[in-house]
Amino acid sequence: MSRAEEHFQIALQQAESFTIALEQAEIRRFHAVMLIDRAAPGDREKAETLLGGALETYALSTGIDTLRSNSPLIEGSGRSRCKLNERSR
Repeated sequence: MSRAEEHFQIALQQAESFTIALEQAEIRRFHAVMLIDRAAPGDREKAETLLGGALETYALSTGIDTLRSNSPLIEGSGRSRCKLNERSR
């Protein structure tokens, strides 16, 4: 695990202790962006999982699909259907 991934794991653990779920979604989203930028083997799949979790949290917390509506990189919604589109490659 890289130092960046360790940083995000610690941040997510801390955010999970907060009562504001949007913090967890933001950390998952930022972590996914780091993985997309790094583009190591397996990073794309991890990013899709993280973004799916973020989408689910945004939808549950706000009642709207904030991340999907603001990102040209993501297709679908929900943890199982989140896929990065071709523009994210």
